[in-house]
Amino acid sequence: MSDPEFENLLLNELDNIEDLELLIIKGHILIEYSLNKFINDVNDGGINIDKTSFTFHNKITISELLGLFKRVDSLKQSIIDVNKLRNQIAHTLSYEKKLLKKLIEIFIEIDEPNSGIFKENSDFQNFYNIVIAICGLIIGRKIATEKTIKFNKYKLQMEMKNNPEKFKSEYLNFEVK
Repeated sequence: MSDPEFENLLLNELDNIEDLELLIIKGHILIEYSLNKFINDVNDGGINIDKTSFTFHNKITISELLGLFKRVDSLKQSIIDVNKLRNQIAHTLSYEKKLLKKLIEIFIEIDEPNSGIFKENSDFQNFYNIVIAICGLIIGRKIATEKTIKFNKYKLQMEMKNNPEKFKSEYLNFEVK
């Protein structure tokens, strides 16, 4: 599924929801889909995450290893908190309102003007926008990582072409320790 198709799916799945608990469950599913998409697109075909039985927590760890959380410190904890909310609903049919308020506060503190996350909004409105923000940050990071990988490959190819001796001495004997 392309990124624009996913954006349409995201909005279509969230638009008709009126219940906060259902929004938490569907939001969690869409965040997990975003993590899967990030992992599949960034790992250069090493694994197809959709064909594995990794847990949600495993996917967070894999995403971290692939660089998802390098620039947005609060993203990982926000995803973990959404997972906690979802698990609370799945196992007790309710959720801890204090945890939801904590998650909303994190995004209010980030103060992204176009996020739609504001103190005066309802918890429902804010969580709706948090799901969109988290998915956007994941997919945006995927696109940035892809561009970085392409740029680095290009730089290496140009180095090899323009200065083959330097390339051989600096890169071919490089070891990760």
